[in-house]
Amino acid sequence: MIDEYDVIIIGGGCSGLSLALHIAKHQSHKKILILESRREYQYDKIWSFWDVEAHPYENQIQHRWSHWQIQHQGCRLIQSSPMYRYCSIPSNCFYKNAMQQIHDLPQINLQMDSPVYHVEESPSYVFVQTKKAIYRGSKVFDSRPDKTETYLYQHFLGWHIMSEHPIFDSKTITLMDFDVDQSKGLHFMYILPFSAHEGLLESTFITPHLHEEQIYENSISDYLKTRFKNPKYQMIRKERGVLPLRTTLPEQNSSKLIPIGAKAGWTRASTGYAFLPIQKAIKKLAFNQQKPAFFNIDLWLDRIFLNFLHDNLQEAPQVFFDLFRKNAPEQLIRFLTGNWSTMDLLQVLFSMPKIPMLKQALRVMTKRGL
Repeated sequence: MIDEYDVIIIGGGCSGLSLALHIAKHQSHKKILILESRREYQYDKIWSFWDVEAHPYENQIQHRWSHWQIQHQGCRLIQSSPMYRYCSIPSNCFYKNAMQQIHDLPQINLQMDSPVYHVEESPSYVFVQTKKAIYRGSKVFDSRPDKTETYLYQHFLGWHIMSEHPIFDSKTITLMDFDVDQSKGLHFMYILPFSAHEGLLESTFITPHLHEEQIYENSISDYLKTRFKNPKYQMIRKERGVLPLRTTLPEQNSSKLIPIGAKAGWTRASTGYAFLPIQKAIKKLAFNQQKPAFFNIDLWLDRIFLNFLHDNLQEAPQVFFDLFRKNAPEQLIRFLTGNWSTMDLLQVLFSMPKIPMLKQALRVMTKRGL
C-alpha cells in the first residue's frame, strides 16, 4: 500500500523543518511527510546571522553580539551596531523546538532514518521510495545536494571549547582574522565567544578544493598557542562544514518536484549565510508555490564577487578588510543580507576594487564566469 501526502519534504534539516512547520501553521489542512536520513538529531552546527528582519525563531536565539572585529596584517578593525546585532542559534535548540512543535501538529509525520533512494514524477503525482516504503505526494520538496559543478568552497572545522581561565572577549566576535597561515588558500579564523571561558573557534578556508581534517586541527591548535598563550581547555564538541559557493542553480521545470535549501540557492553564495535566507525563501515558496530567489542583481553581484575570489584569492584578505573599513556597519550589513537601499548598493560597490570588478562583470555578462 502506498501512503499519500499533500506534501513530501526530502530532508529534515533547517530548510525542511522550517518549511514543514510554516505550511502546517498556515495551511493546516495539508498532510505533510518529512523524510530525514539521520537516525537522530545532534548538536552539529550553529547558525549565525545579523538580525535584520523578523523571523519565527527569535526565541531560539541563544547569543547576541553588537560588536565584531576583522584583522589583517596586524591591523584590527572593531565595529558595532546598536541596530543590527549578530545572533546565533545552536542546532540542538532548533531541533528540540521543532520536535516539540511537530509533536503538537498531527498533520506532520517525521520519519527518521529514511534516506530516499528514488524519486519519480508522474503526470499527477511524485513517487518517493525509501528503504521502508513508497510514498506518493501531490508536491515534493527536495533538499538533497545535486551534482552541479562547484569551483569554490567555503569549508571549515570548529572547536567548541571551555577554557580553564578567561581568554575570550565575550562582547566581540571575530568575523575574520586573516593573520594566519595563507599557504593553503584563503584562510581566516572565525570566533564566537559565548563567555569569557567558552567559545567556538573555526578554521575557515575558501578554496577550489577541500583539505584533510588535520590541516584545520593544526590551524586551531596553533592559533590557541599563539593568540591565547596555549590555555588549558576542555573540548565540548567539534563541527565540520562544507558550503559550495555557486550561483548556477538547477533548472526547475516541474510544479510538483521543487528544490529547496542550498540546492535551490537558499544559501547566499557570496557570504555562506543561510538561516535568514531560508526563512525569507520559505515565505515565498509556501504561499506562491514558486521557486524563490534573490533579486537578479544580488545573484549577479554574487557571480562577480565569486569570480573575483576565484582569480584573486591572495588579494582577498585586503579586499574583505577594506570592505568593512570603508563602509558604515549598518550599510554593509544591509548589503550582505540583501536588504540594501540604492544608496547602500552604490557606496559598497564604490568601495570595491573597480577595475578588477569591472573585468569580472564583463565575464559574467558574456557568460564566461563561474
